[in-house]
Amino acid sequence: MEVEIERGYYTKAYDIDDPVRTYALSGKELYDQIQLDEKTDYAGVTLKSVVHIRELASDEAERLRMDPFLIISDQKYSKYVEIINLSK
Repeated sequence: MEVEIERGYYTKAYDIDDPVRTYALSGKELYDQIQLDEKTDYAGVTLKSVVHIRELASDEAERLRMDPFLIISDQKYSKYVEIINLSK
């Protein structure tokens, strides 16, 4: 599912030029809540991230430990993120 990070603090703080991210949905129940035939703006999205530290360089892993919001800074981290809740 594509998610757009609202421009403001996070896009400035993490130097995000393209605020659109693609994240997996946590399961079929969440998928079934989405109306695929229409674009819907959700007021909130809850993300869960599990990072496999061994896949990253030690300095990169340390940066993610120190600043968990760094996970949204780059599309390359999207494989570690899933959407677990949507609110309208």
